[in-house]
Amino acid sequence: MKRHCAPLFCCLIVFTASSAAFAQVPSTTATDSPARTHQLKLGLRSTYYDGLLPSAAYEWQVAPQLSIEVGGSFLMGSSKSGWDYVDGSGDISRNRYTRSHLSAAVFGQARYYLQASKAPLTGWYLGLGLQSTYSYYRIRFTEGGTGSTQYARFLVQPQLRIGRQWALGQRLSLDTYLGLDYVPNNNGNGIGGRLRPATGVQLGYRF
Repeated sequence: MKRHCAPLFCCLIVFTASSAAFAQVPSTTATDSPARTHQLKLGLRSTYYDGLLPSAAYEWQVAPQLSIEVGGSFLMGSSKSGWDYVDGSGDISRNRYTRSHLSAAVFGQARYYLQASKAPLTGWYLGLGLQSTYSYYRIRFTEGGTGSTQYARFLVQPQLRIGRQWALGQRLSLDTYLGLDYVPNNNGNGIGGRLRPATGVQLGYRF
């Protein structure tokens, strides 16, 4: 009986060792998530004269820890307002006007991600870029006043950003930042300027 059990026992040891070695081999199947180095984003970006504008952007990795983001913003609308004036004799004069506006911006930014151990396009980053903004306004009196007033403004702003981008699962991301915009003085000679705070938030799709 002992003569037959010894070969069976040896075979069991060899099978158990082989199974353990096979289990330690890392899997390279679909459970491994590929690196996602491109993003499409929608969000809100601040502009100095026009406040927050809805924006769309595209970001892609160009080197380890370095990416480029480009995009644009657009907003158009109108509103009605006015006032009533009472003179000394008690007569009331009504003044009503319509205010129309259009704002558009394009921007480009280079980003350096500070945490090399993070997945591409995630973690803390520093950004440096430019934003060009065009604004058009028109005020037209519909009652009381006469005529209309319109003006346009074009502005190019260097920008500095510090922010963080989170990966929300395998596909989504959240990008938030604070920064500074350089606003040139409107003095006609293009000399001088000032720094103004900026902010933004974007929800992205990673691929």
